[in-house]
Amino acid sequence: MLILGYKAIRIGFSLLGLLFLLFVVGGFLLWLTPFGLPLLLLLCLAYGWLIYAFFHYRYGRQFEVVRLLIAAADANLPLAPALRSYLEDRPETGWRKFWVIFLLFIALPGYYWVWHRRYGFDVRTKQLVHLLEQGTPLHQALEAVPGIVPSEVILGAAIGESTGRLGDCLRRSIRGNWGPLWLDVIPRFLYPLSLLFFVLSLASFTSIYIFPRMKRIFQEFHQTLPTISLWVDEVISRSPSLLGIATILGSIFFVLYLASPALRWWTPILGRVYRLSVQSRITGMLGMLLEAGRTVPESLELIAAREEPGALVWRRLQSARRRTEQGQSLSDSLDQVGLLPRAAVPLIQSAGRAGNLQWMLGELGEQLAARALQLSQRLSLIFFPISVVAIGLIVAAVALGLFMPLITLLGELSG
Repeated sequence: MLILGYKAIRIGFSLLGLLFLLFVVGGFLLWLTPFGLPLLLLLCLAYGWLIYAFFHYRYGRQFEVVRLLIAAADANLPLAPALRSYLEDRPETGWRKFWVIFLLFIALPGYYWVWHRRYGFDVRTKQLVHLLEQGTPLHQALEAVPGIVPSEVILGAAIGESTGRLGDCLRRSIRGNWGPLWLDVIPRFLYPLSLLFFVLSLASFTSIYIFPRMKRIFQEFHQTLPTISLWVDEVISRSPSLLGIATILGSIFFVLYLASPALRWWTPILGRVYRLSVQSRITGMLGMLLEAGRTVPESLELIAAREEPGALVWRRLQSARRRTEQGQSLSDSLDQVGLLPRAAVPLIQSAGRAGNLQWMLGELGEQLAARALQLSQRLSLIFFPISVVAIGLIVAAVALGLFMPLITLLGELSG
């Protein structure tokens, strides 16, 4: 059973909506002019760059706020005035506002008035400052204004406020964060896929507008097209339907992958990366909570409260909590529910006997995060050159199919 998170569903369907909008605009361009396909490809490229720039900007702003909170906590300064000073350092001048409205209108008409003015990052930061000035605890204010910081920082804030070590807990909560990794790795996966989409689209354009004319020319000379050209034309003629089906299925899988922790957990290859990231997050949080004096069952309950109720990770955390309440050791409980690597069980058991379990859990969390990052980078480095070579072979086949008739025709005429 797939448990779908509301936030992931919203992101996924937003991307599907943008994809649908591109197809509608692209269909209009294709109907309007035969040169609509290149315009559609340029439009897809532009919006892809905008999405990447948006997430890059969002992660940058989030880490600015987290580092500001860490600095204020380390210096024992009030958080609300520090955040207000941060906002005042970004003045809303007339020209800056004009360029923001102008550029957002070009990118997505209506976005500024419908979304940006209500839910922009600076607007949400002002809401956070207002809540802090009213005396709301930091972790509750961050929960009330989502998107200001990465989700794992909220638990770090809750632990830090309860123990008086806010700066240390916030600092540890952002270790191994996946935001910068995805910004580095995802383009290596998306570039070959986008290139394949562009190549097949241009090949379809060739099949529709160029190959029929070549066939008529060869018929006038009582010749047949070369075998490779006929084969390429047959394959390309089927590519629009195959490309459409692949795009729809890929988009559905992408939305489900974002929305379902169970699918992310069991997906081959990528599931290994997700499991390592979950294990690193849970062990790191356990280290912080145990260091703050919480019991093991209480710590597992607090971590489960940050997960989607009913989701795979939530159910496994609840199962581990029940096992520890029944007297099982922490290492065995986490191992039996898949939240701890089998090789780390003896390490955790030895740390428990030595009395440094909290420190070992924190170190293990960082090591697992590093392994997940390394595995993701290796997968991207393997996938990228193989996919580029495969796409190069496709381009070579299309080029041969396109130019072999010209070479054959010139040879016949010169002979």
